[in-house]
Amino acid sequence: MKWSHIKKVSPTDLDLNYIASPSAYLRYMQEAAHMHMMDCPPTPDELKAEHKVFVLSRVSLSVHRPLRACDTVRVSTWACTGHGATFPRCAEITRGDETAAVLASEWALLNTDGHTLCRAADYPHDFSPEAPAETELPVRFRMPRDAVFEYAGDYTAMYGDVDLNH
Repeated sequence: MKWSHIKKVSPTDLDLNYIASPSAYLRYMQEAAHMHMMDCPPTPDELKAEHKVFVLSRVSLSVHRPLRACDTVRVSTWACTGHGATFPRCAEITRGDETAAVLASEWALLNTDGHTLCRAADYPHDFSPEAPAETELPVRFRMPRDAVFEYAGDYTAMYGDVDLNH
């Protein structure tokens, strides 16, 4: 089951080019996933009470359209069928009829008491899985064994390098 909500892009989420930063896209999608779990238990608080927590393992984000301040967007999220200890979750941001971004991610559910991974088959939830989203890059890809890495230099990136609101 897909879960959606409407959101307005905040001016504080813009980068130097006055478009939403990649972290804003990710935050909007994570907020939607959190609200989806609040509507379809177990909620994050219920998981915490059971000493369980979701941890991001892999993510692929494809941005197709820039978002600007005060754009009204629909953020949709859904769970996909998990396998082993992998819990896939996808999301999409649309503005009007246009897809602005698509996300595919894989999560692990950890038992913090026993320091173990929980199996997807053992995880009860109240939402039916949907088909996974397709992103430009796969969620999982391997670097070629013969890849050559070269030293490119040193630079310490500071948050103020890209923060429009500093």
